[in-house]
Amino acid sequence: MIHLRVLGSTELHDPDGTELRALLAQPKRFAVLAYLALARPRGPQRRELLLARFWPDSDAERGRGALRLALHSLRKVVGEGVLVGRGDEGVGIAPGTLWCDAVEFERALDEGRPADALELYRGELLAGFHLANAPEWERWLERERARLALRAREAVNALVQAAEARDDLDEAVRWARRGADLAPDDEAALQRLLVLLDANGDSAAAIRAYEGFARQLHAAGDGEPLPETQSLAQAIRRRVAARPAPRLHAAPSPASSPQGRTSDAPAALPLEGGGTAVAASPVIAVDEEQAKDARLAITVAGPARPSIGGREKPRRWRRWMAGGIVAAGIAAAAVLGWRMNQPVTPPPGDRVAVMPFRVRGAPQAAYLGEGLVDLLSTRLDGAGEMHTVDPVALIGYATRQRLSPGDLDDGRAAARHFQAGSFVVGDVVEAGGRIQVTASLYDVEGRRRATSGTATGTERELFDVVDRLAMGLLARGQSGPDQRLAQTAALTTRSLPALRSYLTGERWFRAGKFVLAAEAFTEASEADSTFALALYRLSTALDWAGLPYGSRSPGDVVRQALRFRGRLTAHDRMLLDARDAYWNGSAARAEQLYRTVLAAYPTDVEAWHELGEVTFHRGVWMGVPIVRSRAAFERVLALAPENENARIHLARIAALEGRGAERDSLVSEVVRRYPSHARAVELLGLHAFGSGNAAAADSVDERLRGMPYDAFWVNAWRIAIFTGDPAAGQRMAALLDDPDRSPRARTVARTMGAHMLAAQGRFRAASDALAAAAALDPSYAAHVRANLALLPAFPLSETELDEVRGELLRTPVPAHDSAADPIGNSRRYCPTLCGEYVLGALAVRAGDTAAALRSVRLLEKARKNAAHPRELARYQAFALRARLAWRSGDAKRALELLERGWPERTLPQFSSYETYAHTPERMLRADLLRALGRDREALAWYATAAEDLGAGIAYLAPAELAQAEILDRRGDRPGAADHYRRFVALWRDADPEALPAVRRARARLAQLGG
Repeated sequence: MIHLRVLGSTELHDPDGTELRALLAQPKRFAVLAYLALARPRGPQRRELLLARFWPDSDAERGRGALRLALHSLRKVVGEGVLVGRGDEGVGIAPGTLWCDAVEFERALDEGRPADALELYRGELLAGFHLANAPEWERWLERERARLALRAREAVNALVQAAEARDDLDEAVRWARRGADLAPDDEAALQRLLVLLDANGDSAAAIRAYEGFARQLHAAGDGEPLPETQSLAQAIRRRVAARPAPRLHAAPSPASSPQGRTSDAPAALPLEGGGTAVAASPVIAVDEEQAKDARLAITVAGPARPSIGGREKPRRWRRWMAGGIVAAGIAAAAVLGWRMNQPVTPPPGDRVAVMPFRVRGAPQAAYLGEGLVDLLSTRLDGAGEMHTVDPVALIGYATRQRLSPGDLDDGRAAARHFQAGSFVVGDVVEAGGRIQVTASLYDVEGRRRATSGTATGTERELFDVVDRLAMGLLARGQSGPDQRLAQTAALTTRSLPALRSYLTGERWFRAGKFVLAAEAFTEASEADSTFALALYRLSTALDWAGLPYGSRSPGDVVRQALRFRGRLTAHDRMLLDARDAYWNGSAARAEQLYRTVLAAYPTDVEAWHELGEVTFHRGVWMGVPIVRSRAAFERVLALAPENENARIHLARIAALEGRGAERDSLVSEVVRRYPSHARAVELLGLHAFGSGNAAAADSVDERLRGMPYDAFWVNAWRIAIFTGDPAAGQRMAALLDDPDRSPRARTVARTMGAHMLAAQGRFRAASDALAAAAALDPSYAAHVRANLALLPAFPLSETELDEVRGELLRTPVPAHDSAADPIGNSRRYCPTLCGEYVLGALAVRAGDTAAALRSVRLLEKARKNAAHPRELARYQAFALRARLAWRSGDAKRALELLERGWPERTLPQFSSYETYAHTPERMLRADLLRALGRDREALAWYATAAEDLGAGIAYLAPAELAQAEILDRRGDRPGAADHYRRFVALWRDADPEALPAVRRARARLAQLGG
């Protein structure tokens, strides 16, 4: 058997133990072998996926040739029987032929053996390994590194907590050291280690650990440890000789402290209008009073216990203390700009104490009294936000205290002892060889939350009985308006593993870990292939992750879920149908379906949220500006205050509307609760650039520098769009144009910069940026330039316009570009249709009617099987005819043609890319409505210029000016002044040719009192 080690050091040995150095010296071929061993789901991998991962810049023929050569070379090294093919479809590792430490690491974790797993985890996945010109591989490797590192940290946390529950501080320290070793840059891990070392009486070792960490930071040029860590170390240092047993407590707030201490408070976001928004995390200080007991006696009295879903969640002292320190450190890091790209485990939720069951019947069934504690605890633990008290500790406590099985008062006492929020009590009845088990879930006050009902079976069916019992508790134990889907999930699958994975996915989704959520929902759907609700939620997670998981898109997954819609309630079927309309059909239809759901279920959080999504992301196609989604998302927060997705959308809307205080409050709340949220950098950018906070902007710059270029691109565009600040977008684009970046990344940087410069009316500089991009990728730059040339304000002479058209004709879109980045996505979006449409639109601008009609005919003849290109070709043909009618002066005919061709199926592919944005057509529709005197409709369409990831940012200033002039004419002086002000701000540094319009707007603004 081949042995492959990829955790920490990289090793490859044949069955005799001989190192296969030749393959290790060939990075790409070794990477292919490692990917085949590690890719999930396990098994053969499609050749198309391998081509996209490893040969993204090759055409299909060359890529397949390179793959065949790589596989041939691998077989020569590892043996013919290791790699197996499945025709032309896929290639994989034959079972039993290759042992891989990462695979065994995950198997040990899945089997509940964290200590064994950590023996295998010697460092990050493929440490230091890099492949040039393989961005998809790099993204996959980055995600897998983060995922495995997170699982290792979770294993360490579990072992530390288990040791704490047993009061075994030596063991807790040992595993805390391992956690610090695994993540030497993780200050939270260091803080936990310091606390445990000090608690175990080894304060000197705590100081040595702190000083080593400080030296490491200094050597790396990363400054000093966080203030909280420094305060903790200083307090331990003061007692190292004389006071081995201090008492810890939460530091008093500045208001109550006699010294008025503020230096240790968590960092805060400055808010417009004064004040701050801070993370409500306790700051741990050290009391000099020596404890009376020889062991460390610690009490924590923080300002508030951690709250999940509005309910207090008590913790045992060590977990609460460590959690407080970690929360303070993470909150400060999120706001100050510390390592926010590291994954963070979502906070634990409801802790449950499963009590011994009362047994009646044959004596041989007595073992079930305590046996069910272990079995049920294992099945409930980790399901969503449910965590169970260690069964060994609980049974020991119940024995010592002589608690009565099934007794409510004793259950409440045990729950309070272990600081659990709820507890389970139950009965077992044995009769005639069959057992009947009933369990109920109570909160710590003794109020019943759920009764699982009754599960029966023989002793041989015990595990199945316990599974049914657990599912009953999970189905009925959820609470709150946002838990309805979790309840439905528990009632629509018969697989406990599927349900556990589903609830884990929901936990990751709430924490903003969308890739991990997608993986969990995928696992749920693999455990139960008919689990429609898991597929429904998988489509949502894929949507938020921004990329397909495996080969499936969110729309594909929704179609798969529809096959099993009959397993859902009528309520959930409507939700599924609405999501299908959103992804595979009409936004208007999706909106109608969500409103139908809400008419029957006015408190349905999911329906309100998805209605907001439709308006926010598809409303521009219906003449509905993004800001109209505000009411739906506000309703979500009213029903479910913990819903971060609604909060993120509202932060974007507040930024777009210039509501600074509201924006910063929302941003602060998200980064406080989930500092490593996938949208955190974008949100901090909204605060930094929206408020003009230079230090915060510099911090955002640093975070962007550490991102892959595609993620950089997404964040920079959204920050520029929602702050209405293309100058900020230009600044960020310049950061991406770094010599250390790949040519592809620099192409993206320069084309993005051109859009941002055009949005400021700096058309000459935009042309220069495109010329620089053409030096790297002539085809892409030519298509971006042609798209920008559709902007009427972009000054082009007749000669220059002919040059743009000629470049477009000479540089067709490459036929094969499978990279999942802005360039690859744009080319796959419409490689020929969009180019032909833009040629036709430029012909209209040049007055070349014959060429424009030729493009119309080519589009009308296009016969495409897929819905997206078919709808797109029809829409573009009508739009070109509308442009021709408008040029001839017939606004009425032009609007009639444009409305006839407007797409009914607003598919997700109808999005803006740099080489083709739909903003010109929306602006054309607004111009036509304005010309026909339909001002109210025109204003709505002009307001759609601001679009999520909209490459039409150059239309923002013309849209603002048009709205100002309409409102001015209609007598709305405040509204007109507001839009004049925005126009002037956007074009304040415009080219000389554009400045007369700015001067006129500025003069009118002065007349209006602005």
